Amino acid sequence: MTNDELLTYLKSRQLNNKTNNMIIVVDELNTLIDDIPDVTGISFIDDNIDVDVALNIKIDLSKVSVKDILTYALIYLKQLKLVDEYFDCTLPFNNKFDIVKFRSILQKYNRVVQLVCYSIEGLTIEEQMLFNELYYYNSPFSTFFIVISLIKDNFKTYFLTQDRVLDDRENYQKYKIIKPYTLTKGVE
Repeated sequence: MTNDELLTYLKSRQLNNKTNNMIIVVDELNTLIDDIPDVTGISFIDDNIDVDVALNIKIDLSKVSVKDILTYALIYLKQLKLVDEYFDCTLPFNNKFDIVKFRSILQKYNRVVQLVCYSIEGLTIEEQMLFNELYYYNSPFSTFFIVISLIKDNFKTYFLTQDRVLDDRENYQKYKIIKPYTLTKGVE
């Protein structure tokens, strides 16, 4: 898959119950981030959610703390008037239970978001482990948010809190864009 094909894929996706999250190893971040559309047309294999677009929320983790990711996403939705104007958008991300709250809020407002995160390389191991909780949270009923990470090299850790480990068959799909900008699935 070429760089353009990847961007086309990010314009329209069919979602499943498990591996919608993506880790994409890239050489050049700047142009790819700028070219990612604001929304992605989505459809569901099981049709269990009546939403046809996901909002792409770009999050630079060199500027936004891992603990502020959920609050950042909710403020983004509030600025677009996609949640109640009086809604308190403060939701610190401290553990997997905060993800359940986040998902419940998205479900209440019938919103699907793709958190497009980059600058992950600067995270501490502890921050990376907390960030990985976003990948781990997958179930047939949790498709209200998806995580797409653009990284320059491999994850620092596949570990999560409480001695759990991410599984690429369950939690994410991994891709690598190699020159001349070909996307290869499952490459280490």
